[in-house]
Formats: sequence, C-alpha cells, structure tokens
Amino acid sequence: MKPIDTKTWKEFKISDLFDVNSSKKIYHAINVTIIPTQEEGYYPYVVRQKSNNGIRGYIKEDIQTLNPANTITFAQDTAELFWQSQPYFTGNKVKVMTVKDKELTESLSLFLISTLKRAFSNFSYVTSYAVDNIKSVVIQLPIQPTIDPDKTYHPNGYIPDWDYMEAFMEQINQQAKARLDEYKEGKLEYTPVD
Repeated sequence: MKPIDTKTWKEFKISDLFDVNSSKKIYHAINVTIIPTQEEGYYPYVVRQKSNNGIRGYIKEDIQTLNPANTITFAQDTAELFWQSQPYFTGNKVKVMTVKDKELTESLSLFLISTLKRAFSNFSYVTSYAVDNIKSVVIQLPIQPTIDPDKTYHPNGYIPDWDYMEAFMEQINQQAKARLDEYKEGKLEYTPVD
C-alpha cells in the first residue's frame, strides 16, 4: 500500500463538517425490554458501551423515535464512536452525527471514525465531551482539488476528498480479508503480539 501523504490535508472543525444532535428520544435500560438478538419490529439499542458497535441489544419502541441509519454514534462518557447501518434507538448521552450534505457509507464512516478517535484521544476528562467541546474539535482530512464557493464544509471552501477516504478504507478491508484467507488456507501462521 502506498504511504499516506498528509502534507496537503487540511483541518476541519467538527461543527463545519458534522451535525451533532441528541437522539430523537432517550430510552433508559430499566424502562425497556432488551432482547439479545434482532427480531421483527425490534431495532438496535445503542448505549455507551465499548463493545458490539455500542449495541446492548434490541428493543421495540415507537418507530417515530428511531434515529436514522448510516450515521455515527458518539458516546459522551466513553468517547466511543460507531457507524450504525440501520435505524436505532439510544440510551442516555449518545449523540447522533451526520455529515452535512453527504450520505455516509461504512467505508467513509470508518475513515472518519479513526480520525475522530485520534482527535478525541487528547481529551483528558469525561466532562470534555460536552457537545460544544465536541463541535470545536479539529480533524485533518484529505481534500479535493476544487474549491466550494458555497463553503459547505470549510470557511475557505475546502471539500473533503470523500472518494479517497472510501477507496483507502476499502483497500484496507481487502488487504485484511486477503490476510484472513491466507490464515484459513494455512499459508500464514498466527504469531501473537507481545
């Protein structure tokens, strides 16, 4: 894989790129029935946990309060970020992030999440994850060669290079899949990391 050259990347403020909103409705775990696997009429219940994409289980509630699919969830207490591929409900302190004027895909979301996690790693205390603090965080992204006169994502008109980000993550996924296939076929031995 060709090394990443970040010299031409630009800084973007989260508030310029993303809409960061509260969940349509907060469901507290003690007030809902959570099942372990998804059944018809049940949707993911996303909470602040670090595992399983933030999904604690599945609940059946008012579908009018579902958050949209293809969004990123941000758990305020744990700074865990996950891409949600289907509509979902949330617990307390889970924010819903959407990119302005752009439909998120899994590959694009994974690239953005890795960039966001790096930016949030500098935060030192739980209260740092207040919405205003989240929105003021700056991340670096590759940009397209054209300038947006409407300045949708940046005050100087920079446009994130969405295609590059997607292609990069798809290449990473292909390499990982090829490596797993080699393990399955016995062509590689597993070596634990010390």
